[in-house]
Amino acid sequence: MQRRFVWPLVLSLVFLSACGGSDSDSTNDVSEPAIDERFAVDADSRQLALLCYGEGSPTVFLEPGDGGGGDEYAFVMRPLGEWTTTCTYDPTGFDRSDPPSKARRTLEDSIADLHALIEAADLPLPFVHVGASGGGPIALYYAARYPDDVAGVVLLDVTRDDPKEGAKLFPGAKAWGNPEHLDQVDAVRRVTRLPALALEDTPLRVITAAEGQANAENQSYWLKLSSDATQTTITGGHDLAEENTEGVVAEIRKLLDAIDD
Repeated sequence: MQRRFVWPLVLSLVFLSACGGSDSDSTNDVSEPAIDERFAVDADSRQLALLCYGEGSPTVFLEPGDGGGGDEYAFVMRPLGEWTTTCTYDPTGFDRSDPPSKARRTLEDSIADLHALIEAADLPLPFVHVGASGGGPIALYYAARYPDDVAGVVLLDVTRDDPKEGAKLFPGAKAWGNPEHLDQVDAVRRVTRLPALALEDTPLRVITAAEGQANAENQSYWLKLSSDATQTTITGGHDLAEENTEGVVAEIRKLLDAIDD
């Protein structure tokens, strides 16, 4: 996945206008972050960098895809932050966060980091977990492990991969040869083994990119995980948060409105 390392205020103001930032019912000043600091997440004082805009509940937490940090959400942070607390982070090994302390990590390690970060920052709960690409398995796995923390899950172009094929492409240590040391093959295996209704009735929204990595039929696999699951295809490529900022913001806000109702 291609990453973008920009947080320019002038661009954000353009997106605010495009996504309703001038509406009279918007509430939050997003000219500056509400939180921009690092928090310790384990006994070794390993720290992760957290960035948040806005205030209010439920929190929208933006889970980065594999291969990058929270900067990939630069285009949607402020538009969403106008309405409620909106956060993202750099996973361990990326950008401003500390490197991993283990040679091989699993989804359990990833969600333990996130759980500790949310507690350390005292973020409002429950939160809507938005996972893009390889962040989708983390969002799904977290919701299955900590259902009381999660008010909803949004997947942005999250492909259902085949762990057997992944093991052929990335055998052995190649599977965790990434900055986070996350075993990607094991992650795919774990998330595809989640049972039907693993999220029970937690709202799940599967957003498929019309020009993304996999078709709607592939991504419809995730619908079985919740009794309240829907799928929508929107224009754009795999990097939906950048390529169709307005559409992504609109879909997340629909879920927020449904939760409020």
